[in-house]
Amino acid sequence: MCKTPNSTPPIRPAEESLNQERSLLLDAVYQSVETLHAEIDRHHALMVGVLTENLDPVQVDTLVKGRQPPSVVKLKTTIADTIDVLEKSRKAFKSKQLEMLRKKLMRVLFETEQAR
Repeated sequence: MCKTPNSTPPIRPAEESLNQERSLLLDAVYQSVETLHAEIDRHHALMVGVLTENLDPVQVDTLVKGRQPPSVVKLKTTIADTIDVLEKSRKAFKSKQLEMLRKKLMRVLFETEQAR
């Protein structure tokens, strides 16, 4: 088999799966960054209003309602921690069920961030 310098080797299924996981993780990171930016902007507007004493009730409502309840934040954090543990233990157990659970949790967390 002669290999030309410009040819690329075919992607194996394991590599394709890894690429899909990376893509999912990058999407989740992007969403997380977008959420953080929105939270920082909201916090900035709230602080400017407080410091200038120039907030009307509608602005306060809009700024405060955007925040998630602590129970939702705790649930998302727990799911993210679970995904992390499953990822770290992936090679030790090599369980298809754990892999599917990890991917399902990643999708749920990603979709939850999307819906926000």
